[in-house]
Amino acid sequence: MSGAAALVPQVSDPNYAVIFDLDGTLVDTSKSFDETIKQMVQRYSGEALSDQEIASLRQEGGYNDDWVTTAELLRRRGFVEPFSKIVQEATELYLQLAPSNEFALFDDQLLSAIAERHPLFIVTGRTRSEYDPIWGERLDPLFKRVYCLHDVPGKAPKPSPDYLLHLIADFNLENGVYVGNAVDDMWAARDANLTRIGIASTLPAKALSEAGAQIVLQSVNELRQVFSL
Repeated sequence: MSGAAALVPQVSDPNYAVIFDLDGTLVDTSKSFDETIKQMVQRYSGEALSDQEIASLRQEGGYNDDWVTTAELLRRRGFVEPFSKIVQEATELYLQLAPSNEFALFDDQLLSAIAERHPLFIVTGRTRSEYDPIWGERLDPLFKRVYCLHDVPGKAPKPSPDYLLHLIADFNLENGVYVGNAVDDMWAARDANLTRIGIASTLPAKALSEAGAQIVLQSVNELRQVFSL
């Protein structure tokens, strides 16, 4: 872990952003977002969907949005539905599942310890309506700002670096690290010239490394060793 520690500051630096993805990084969504994808695909295609099929598609990159993932999995089965219909139905189903099926993967004390050294942010691909009722109350106090999809008009979602670059400019920061569990997270961070930490919670470590991760951890809580806390 000593080599990993060399990639991030080991002392307080208020101009260095520590930015997190949310789903699969800070929060387990296997029984909420992933379950919604499975139910939607079975509803329209009549065929069961495995976890491996979801993971394989995400590993291709470009499928950070779960409703885009749903539409593509259906398309590959020969079923094409209006995207607006998928979004509406999937969001309603997700909001039914999420309150009792999502749980934190992070240690609050660890986040607080990092926040004493660096400003903390979240850049997530979920919308504000999917974030606020489920995690807003708990996470908002721990982070300087949470950027949800569509929060910044005209900015493209991951794998584009738009949101990360906007954040850095918004807070006049000099550098930072992005912590995520997806290929799209690593691509976005690379193109924003940020240090890249992959969390191998949903994809193999090799896939994250090949996507550009400079450090790969099994859990977000291993950041304690990376930051020498």
